[in-house]
Amino acid sequence: MLKSKKIIIFLLVILIFLIISGFLILKSKSLSFSVGEKLKVGATIFPLYDIIKNIGGDKIVAVLILPSGASPHTFEVTPEQIKNLIGAKAIFQIGHQIDNWIKNVSQAIPQAQIITVDKNINFLARDGEIDPHYWLSLKNGEIIAQNILANLISLDPSNKDYYQNNFVHYVQKLEALDQAIKNDLSSLKSRYLLTLHDAFYYFARDYSLKVVGSFEPGGKEIKPHELIDLEKKIKEYKIGVVFSEPQLSQSLILPFFQDLKLKIFVLDPLGGAEGRDTYLNLLKYDAQTIKEALNL
Repeated sequence: MLKSKKIIIFLLVILIFLIISGFLILKSKSLSFSVGEKLKVGATIFPLYDIIKNIGGDKIVAVLILPSGASPHTFEVTPEQIKNLIGAKAIFQIGHQIDNWIKNVSQAIPQAQIITVDKNINFLARDGEIDPHYWLSLKNGEIIAQNILANLISLDPSNKDYYQNNFVHYVQKLEALDQAIKNDLSSLKSRYLLTLHDAFYYFARDYSLKVVGSFEPGGKEIKPHELIDLEKKIKEYKIGVVFSEPQLSQSLILPFFQDLKLKIFVLDPLGGAEGRDTYLNLLKYDAQTIKEALNL
């Protein structure tokens, strides 16, 4: 009788142990990723995507939503792109009207947390509104990287040291390029920018340049009286070049450029194309283009 009692107690202990172990395993799986599984995240635009990849490295799967060459102002998410985001734990966005189409994605994939990377950004304001192109500043790029780091650690704390190490090395590259561009643009013949779109105010601020006007401010079509004002500024500042963008059409405004004999150079705010295949290469390309144009 005593022996059978000991056997029953032993079996009960084993059963309790198995139940507790099973609970802990299930809890662990619900809070983290299984062996071999990577954190999946999305990014609305290429610069965010590239910064995420540099910090996340081989511990994450990053999905870019906006294709190279597309304008975020006119973009619409396709079913195929939504399909590619299935399983994403988070989607990183710029916010401030740049990537409003992300709302369609969040409705289709409600489990994905939408994260805006603007915490601690020192915004520029124009016409009473926040300028949303804050990623076109390497100083802001470092802040964006800090925000991405914090969120990757929150989503995947087991790889905290890995993400932090990647962040430190990446920030060193950002700071080195920032200093190199500052040196490169320190002695230009002109410091005035005339742009087709109003994306480069943060870049101009960082390197003591001045944007004297834009032909499509805020993505809106320019009005006749605004063209007259721009023509006055072109003459006042002795401007001979205008900066377009690969995502925008020049067809409507091209006759105006030709009448004023303005040479056209192309700045890229988004990247992802050959020669602008990283966030660093994108800013380097824009700096080199400005240097070439303003030293004519």
